[in-house]
Amino acid sequence: MRMHLFFMGLSCIVFVNMAHASTSNFFKQVGTDPIWEEIIEANQIPIGENSRAGITGSVVRVNHDLVQEGSYGNQPIEQAIRIHTVGNSFIRRNEFYRWSRWYQEDGNTQIFRLFAGEYNVRNQRPNSARIEAFSAHRWHKGDGWQEWTGRVTLVNPVGSIFQIKAPGPVDWPLMITAAGTDAISINRRHQDRTRVETGRQFDLRVRDNGYDYEVYVNGNLEVSGSFDRQGLHNTFRWGMYVGGRTRPDHDAMLLVTGATVTPGE
Repeated sequence: MRMHLFFMGLSCIVFVNMAHASTSNFFKQVGTDPIWEEIIEANQIPIGENSRAGITGSVVRVNHDLVQEGSYGNQPIEQAIRIHTVGNSFIRRNEFYRWSRWYQEDGNTQIFRLFAGEYNVRNQRPNSARIEAFSAHRWHKGDGWQEWTGRVTLVNPVGSIFQIKAPGPVDWPLMITAAGTDAISINRRHQDRTRVETGRQFDLRVRDNGYDYEVYVNGNLEVSGSFDRQGLHNTFRWGMYVGGRTRPDHDAMLLVTGATVTPGE
């Protein structure tokens, strides 16, 4: 059986040098991961329903000295979260371990992975591969300023990496997408995109009050705006999401350290 040894190398333990060979060993991996086509052919994940079994994967360990830095590196991971994968849209914390192919935690760092060719199988929505965490905390306009903070490491990301999310028909008023491995694109709904050169790692702070929003990168206000949510509730979502038009064309990874949601007062 062919297996993914995540990103590169022939050893079962891989040290990955992404930005500068001498300084950027962001993580190591123990074990291998089967390719998506073999998972489907072997019927390892149910089609057309939310799976409870999940799929486990290789073990990823991050280099804390490099990843858990910046203004938010010492923050513990937000506990009141759920995750959404290709096989289940509402996974509680006590079941995260079943889905380690896509999601793991190490210290203060969340490890998000997608693999080439993957797609949503839980319903008939085409493509739409994702591994996202989302906050259990919700808010409406008038509830005050809510805040998300975290340290982002762009190992080899794909698609959207952050959203302020509301139910349809609003969907998302703000989305941040990966623009390669050293930049992001901040997308305001029905407005032009703003590209920000971030480098491999950056501190991200997003504030929202149910109508207005602000995005700070490394302490600098990069974007502010507003969008009518039609009275619907809002949540923060982060990880990786590839929309319905395509599928991941490479094995992808995003590290998020110190992700914290601070409710408004």
